[in-house]
Amino acid sequence: MLLIDDEEPAVTKITSRTLEAHGYHLLTAGDGAEAVALHARHQPSIQLVLTDMMMPIMDGAITIQVLKCVNPKVQIIAASGLSDASTPEKALHFGARRFQPKPCYTEALLGAIREILDERRRG
Repeated sequence: MLLIDDEEPAVTKITSRTLEAHGYHLLTAGDGAEAVALHARHQPSIQLVLTDMMMPIMDGAITIQVLKCVNPKVQIIAASGLSDASTPEKALHFGARRFQPKPCYTEALLGAIREILDERRRG
């Protein structure tokens, strides 16, 4: 899994540790440009991408578009703590499979991840 977030390092570390504690192997990127480079190097091993929508350098919408161009089958969950009503619509429009509001609650995030990975296995 690829986690893309420019949050405080402590927040990213907590999210990473939570996902790793539930058995997920993680790569992390602090912005979209770094994520695209990591994805290019590790594409076969990345089953899912979890991206923040508001980031410097390359925001979530652009990151989703680039990742979908490189790999149309990439599965993406977008997340944002902003209250802008268009953010979930924008994420889904550009190819994210799900949108999770921040803060992401562990059960909801794990449920969304599991659902997407199960769908991917089925078909």
